[in-house]
Parts: sequence; structure tokens; C-alpha cells
Amino acid sequence: MEENAIKIQSSTTNFDPVNGTTFNLSSWDNFVIGENFSWSVTGDLQIVGANIGSTVVIKSQSSSNFSGDIIASLNGCGEVYRGTIAVFSCDGPNKKIINGQCETGIRTCTSSTPTGHSNQFGELYNNQYHYVFSNGSFTFIENITTNLRCVTPD
Repeated sequence: MEENAIKIQSSTTNFDPVNGTTFNLSSWDNFVIGENFSWSVTGDLQIVGANIGSTVVIKSQSSSNFSGDIIASLNGCGEVYRGTIAVFSCDGPNKKIINGQCETGIRTCTSSTPTGHSNQFGELYNNQYHYVFSNGSFTFIENITTNLRCVTPD
């Protein structure tokens, strides 16, 4: 078998940290290897049920940010596979996954218009912002009313 031909495969495209996800090993052409592996995990991952078999169910000890390795070993051969799972929370209007990493966008002023109202600190402005990310994409228009006028980029 060629180097790095074995890969891990899950029963779903999304890892379920609470209920667990079933994993098995397959070769590069998706042929399932039906050996009884000895499975182990590191980090925040944990095995649900048996750790010997052709498949293993893995879940997280944490509900939001976690990572760890899934390791499959064969008796007499040692470790035949080690794969990493890393899941992190990337929630919020200023967050987006770019190239597999959670990135915080740069808040940029879209517009600033007077509301026609004022408070004890002076005139109020309706400032609109969006978030710009490293790949050039942007998301979410945020409206904030404040006494400070934001400045739009040139």
C-alpha cells in the first residue's frame, strides 16, 4: 500500500460532539478496511462504547472548542493511523471560517448619517458597519446609533 493511502472516514460530514460520530478506516479508494483495530484518542475526545473493532464512536468532552487525535492500532503492527479533529466555535457577526480557521473580520464603516436627534452628549449618528475578511469577503451589516460619526474608507 502506498504511503499515506490510509485515511479515516466518518459516517457523516459533520462531527457530532454530543451524540458522537462513527469512524472507520478506509484506503484511498474508499475501500473499508474491516480489521479489529484498537482505538484510542487524545485531547478533548472520548470513545463511546468499545475501543476494539472495525469502527469507533467518538464524541467530545466539551461542547464548543475541542481537539484531539484519533489513533488506530493493530495488534503486532502498532499505530497504523493517527488523525486530528479540531472543532472550534466561530460564532458571531464578526466571525467566519476562512481556510479552515476561525477569523475575526475587521469592522469597517459603511455609512454614517445623522439621525436628526440628539442626547446630552450631542448629535446622534446612525453608523452602519460590515466585517471584511482576509479573502476579501464581507458579511453582516451592523447598525449602531452613537454620538460618534464613523468614517468610511476611501
